[in-house]
Amino acid sequence: MRLIFCPLMIMFAISFAAPATFAQDLKTTRAWEQLEKIEKSRPLRNSRYISSKAVISDRVLDRTNRVIGEVRDVVLDRNGAIFSLNIDFNRLRLGTGPILVDYNDMGLRPASNGYKTSYTDDEIRVRLPQILAGLESASGQETDTYSIKNLVGRTFYSADGRKLGTIKDVLFDRNGYRAELLYVMFSHKTARGKSLAIPFREAYYEAGKLTLKNDYAKTILAFAQEK
Repeated sequence: MRLIFCPLMIMFAISFAAPATFAQDLKTTRAWEQLEKIEKSRPLRNSRYISSKAVISDRVLDRTNRVIGEVRDVVLDRNGAIFSLNIDFNRLRLGTGPILVDYNDMGLRPASNGYKTSYTDDEIRVRLPQILAGLESASGQETDTYSIKNLVGRTFYSADGRKLGTIKDVLFDRNGYRAELLYVMFSHKTARGKSLAIPFREAYYEAGKLTLKNDYAKTILAFAQEK
């Protein structure tokens, strides 16, 4: 009887120790340490970051600091750098509606009160046919880009197809140069209702779904559980 009882006790102990050991192993990873650092910075209250809501409502200035339009959307590359801006040049009355313009081609840079282009309003009017032609030629190209308006509110998944939660916001560096963090809320049963910020570069599109690698998904779920 004793011989049977001992193996059962060992198996019972292992069954409870395994999850703790798994979580402890995760805590030694670089990803876990990075999450701890981000969490301690309190990103939603930290002046180092600004919400995507503030970026999308920014003004657009010409070279002489004249307001010429407003940002309607921001398109990012895989690493969070700004790829293009969707701008409504409403002050110029171009009659085109919002236009997606290449960030670098337009000489755009963050300014203290919005984004500033290296062109004057008159130069933009002259360049308009060229800008529109560039849009038409790029329309059929496949690019690994991320629209802020499409990201916020989007469901994200693990690579094995588990639904993890929703993107609540995209946090930019304080100057608006690039997206640094995704602020997410979990709907997965192990961390339901918990939220945290993760590095922007950890997410990618796979078959039309915003995805995280399986190992990283396990890490952030375990981290959220301990919050």
